[in-house]
Amino acid sequence: MTREKRQKASQDVSCDESPPIRFPRGHLDKEKVVEGGSGSGTRTSPRFTRQSSNRPVQIRDGDSGSRENPVRLYKTLGFDTTPMHHIGRPKSNYLHQLAKCRRDRLIDPETQPEESQDPRFRTFTQLDWYNSVIMARENPVVEMKWIDWAYMRKKNNEVFNQVMQVCHNKNLGDILALEYGWNEEVIAQFYATAFFGTTRKGTPYVKWLTEGVRHKISMAQFTEMLGLDDEDLNRPNIHSEAPLPMIKTKFMYAKDAPRTCMESTHGLHPNYKVLYSIFRWSLLPKVGDVTALLSKHAHLLSRMRYNQPPFSVMKLIWYEIANTILEPKRGCIYAPFIMKMIETVTGVFYIKDGRHSPFRPRAPPSSSPVAYEAARNIVGEGPSTYSDDDVDDDDEGDTEAAAEDAPTDVDEGDTAAQSDESHLAGDTEIVPSNGDGDE
Repeated sequence: MTREKRQKASQDVSCDESPPIRFPRGHLDKEKVVEGGSGSGTRTSPRFTRQSSNRPVQIRDGDSGSRENPVRLYKTLGFDTTPMHHIGRPKSNYLHQLAKCRRDRLIDPETQPEESQDPRFRTFTQLDWYNSVIMARENPVVEMKWIDWAYMRKKNNEVFNQVMQVCHNKNLGDILALEYGWNEEVIAQFYATAFFGTTRKGTPYVKWLTEGVRHKISMAQFTEMLGLDDEDLNRPNIHSEAPLPMIKTKFMYAKDAPRTCMESTHGLHPNYKVLYSIFRWSLLPKVGDVTALLSKHAHLLSRMRYNQPPFSVMKLIWYEIANTILEPKRGCIYAPFIMKMIETVTGVFYIKDGRHSPFRPRAPPSSSPVAYEAARNIVGEGPSTYSDDDVDDDDEGDTEAAAEDAPTDVDEGDTAAQSDESHLAGDTEIVPSNGDGDE
């Protein structure tokens, strides 16, 4: 073949028969890490190449994720091409395999193979946890509420005033009033991927994936993001304390309460009953039988006594989250706190499909404010800091408060049946009084 014919033949080659062009491989995404002090940094690292999937890829606008244009995420079943009964890939149901769940979630995912074909997850453990715990439940995220102190203050109720004062003394006022909605998918991804560890220097940290991007913060950084005071981490960790035996919880109950009330909310002194109703919606969320007084709730209530030192709020939240990952039947708790932390760390904002509603407990019977001031004067606290200005005792407010409680705690209105004398008899324990003999 002449030179001219060879050149013409090469020009007639179809595009489909042309050899593929190999472009240089670049960085597939960025990995954001927050660690050390309050600063943050961004580092680039090549991500592993996952097999292609039929799962749609979300394409964002340039300003998507800003406060003005938040990202919309929904829960979707984790993508996995492995057949359900594949011999080489047995899938785990972590709601029913609790021992296996504890073993698997205590392993650092970065020491495991990057096997997940779903871009949200790195390992099969994370994928199976999401599918078996999150997608198997109608409401995997536990509902939480913020405490409406303004409502309680307007009531000028003796019990409410004492509860507000002791929460202030224990540094709980701001965290219980924190209002922050959440996105269920963001919370679900956090719980499916989070790993709690400790650095070589002994600094506790948590790392997790949000939309496939790794993030990491320390306990101290989380504390700052929640607005807790600088001394919080220096206070005792109530998780390391021995739980209070139920026999020693008698001081929480009214003096005329029968012994059969032990280990339940029935017969609780009004002060402790209001505190319990507040905590189960906020500081120590509780699902299931709301009338059962669990040992950890009893222990928390006992730490609210006036003669007990303040405890670390962050350590309580931190270890409750860590334990929930190992015991998934408890449900995903602290969604408002986690959501605030994630949006602060990532700088990405999401549409909130979880509403953080206010909690307004029903006001128990109360005697005149004079008795409350007398109790305060015993401890030398002086006049109350809670003003009775704009006191609003209208029927609408009472109805709204009752509606908040009625569906969830059938015993919440029991205090209404108690006389004024019964709830004032003996020691309230959250304020000092003569004859203190709780121990």
